[in-house]
Amino acid sequence: MTTKANAVNGGNGLNILLTGGRAPAALELARQFADAGHRVFVAESAPYHLCRVSRAIVHSFRVPMPSREPEAFIESLRTLIQIYQIDVLLPTCEEIMYVSMGLSRLQDVCRVFAEPLEVLSRLHNKYAFIRLIEELGLQAPPTMRLSSEADWQRLISSLEDGSSAFYQCRFVLKPVYSRFASQVIILDPANDPDLKNKRLTELIPILSEACPWVAQQFIDGRQICTYSVCHNGSVTAHAAYQTTYRAGLGASIYFEPIEHRGIVDWVKTFAGKLQFTGQLAFDFIETDKGVLYPIECNPRTTSGVHLFGAGQGLVPALLDPASAAGEIALPHPSTRSMLGMAMLSFGLWSSRSLHGWKRWRQDFRRARDVVYRRQDPRPFWEQLRTISETRRISKRQGISLLAATTYDIEWNGDYDRS
Repeated sequence: MTTKANAVNGGNGLNILLTGGRAPAALELARQFADAGHRVFVAESAPYHLCRVSRAIVHSFRVPMPSREPEAFIESLRTLIQIYQIDVLLPTCEEIMYVSMGLSRLQDVCRVFAEPLEVLSRLHNKYAFIRLIEELGLQAPPTMRLSSEADWQRLISSLEDGSSAFYQCRFVLKPVYSRFASQVIILDPANDPDLKNKRLTELIPILSEACPWVAQQFIDGRQICTYSVCHNGSVTAHAAYQTTYRAGLGASIYFEPIEHRGIVDWVKTFAGKLQFTGQLAFDFIETDKGVLYPIECNPRTTSGVHLFGAGQGLVPALLDPASAAGEIALPHPSTRSMLGMAMLSFGLWSSRSLHGWKRWRQDFRRARDVVYRRQDPRPFWEQLRTISETRRISKRQGISLLAATTYDIEWNGDYDRS
């Protein structure tokens, strides 16, 4: 198909439509695509977002909220694809679930870098993901689905008679659909003798078959996050990083790559068994004995993209895997990236010791802010508008600030057809 980008860039550039322009990771991709000679468009339901004012973007479009108007959202994307002759649609945030819901209508007008909904829903759902891991013959932490008080009583009974995998172990409660670890509850039966007398409703205010939670064994060890690009089961780009600074219990805000052969092999095995095409991100816990436990999966763009600098192979890994000739693009070991504003707030106050503050100062000075770029400064200041809008949504909807950042794109299984 002949595109506007073909004419402008001598036939080499593509017209790329990103969704989820609010995310720093989306801004990272937009800049790298633009630097590589592609024309980048963005579709977002939020009125203010980082990509909206970036010089990397040709046009930014306001589209319906995916979580409120999924059909209208899909039709808006289809219309934009046809009008602007889009070659590739690449979702970056949780709206990928809604894109996949309308995959058949979008794939007939452009290439969509996403798997069908029945695949993504098993990865996004925290209980279904663990069951999938077990089906593939890979090791997973013991996990139980909770959707009623009766489920809780079965768990408590197994703790009392010693038949549970959670016996004398800490375990975690969390919704099967959640983000940022904002609702995680950690329980310790050994140090809470009254736990067996507690009703589940005392711990979880809303629980039903439609809103299930999981109980999962707490694994002691270091947390490692990964981001990978896959095509037909082959990994074309991969990054791994430890969680050193984060916002609350969840999202990392500082990114420093690590090499981990075991995790690379694990991801290659997983992607190969599923013959997966798209982006995969995992949270692992590695025990002191070197055992890897996958905890969660995000089948979309994550902050791992910030570890890839210009010319380090991320763009061809996403768009032209044949050019990689079987090589996996990896970040340079010296890369240090951060969310600058978050590091000045959450990161700065994460330590109360002089040694911790000295380390923070050293880490802050050697990392690049993933939002600020001298040649493209407006997204940095757009953060102030997005924060203000998030506060407004939080107050209007009666939800937390973290929940307000994703309330219009969240996928909580409402339209799950798998």
